[in-house]
Amino acid sequence: MTKDIPKGKPLIDAIHKRKWELGVTTQDAAAAINLSPPYFQAMLSGTRPIQSMSDEAKRLLAEWLGVSTVDVYILAEILEPNDFLIEQDLGDRMRLTIQKISEDPTVSQFAPSKDEWDILSDRTKFFICMIYERMYETEILRKIQRKEWVIEEPKTKRSRTKKKEADAEQSSSGE
Repeated sequence: MTKDIPKGKPLIDAIHKRKWELGVTTQDAAAAINLSPPYFQAMLSGTRPIQSMSDEAKRLLAEWLGVSTVDVYILAEILEPNDFLIEQDLGDRMRLTIQKISEDPTVSQFAPSKDEWDILSDRTKFFICMIYERMYETEILRKIQRKEWVIEEPKTKRSRTKKKEADAEQSSSGE
C-alpha cells in the first residue's frame, strides 16, 4: 500500500532541497521560519497540511528558500498559475474595444450604435477593433516622437538652419 502524495509536495521537496544545499537540519530550518520543529516536521512528513502555516511563516519560508511569497503559495498548491490569468474570449475583447471607441471623444461620433454593432459580422467587428487599436497606437507614437523632437532639437540648430537658408538665398541671388 502506497502513501498518498500530500498536497503541497512541490514545496516540501523545495524545502528538503534547500536544507541539503545549506547543510542544515530540520530544526535549523524550522527556527529560520519561526515554527516549532515538531510542527514543521509534521508538515514535511505530510501528516499536517503544509498550507496550514501562517502567512508570516510562508513569507519567512519564501525568504529562506530565496523565492517570492507567491512562489511559496504556488509550490504549496494553494494557488495555481492559472489563478493569475483573466480569461476573455475574443467577443469580450471586442466589446471592450467598441466601448473604448464609444468613449473616445476623437472617434465616438463614428462608433456604431448597439443595434448596428449587433448586426455586424464577427469579421467586420474584428476589423473595426483592429483599426481602432492601430490608430490608438499610432497616436501614442506620434506624441512620443513629437515630444522627443522638441526635447532633442536645440534652439541654436534652428537658428543655424535659418542662417544657412539665408546664406543660400544670398549666394543664389548673386549678392
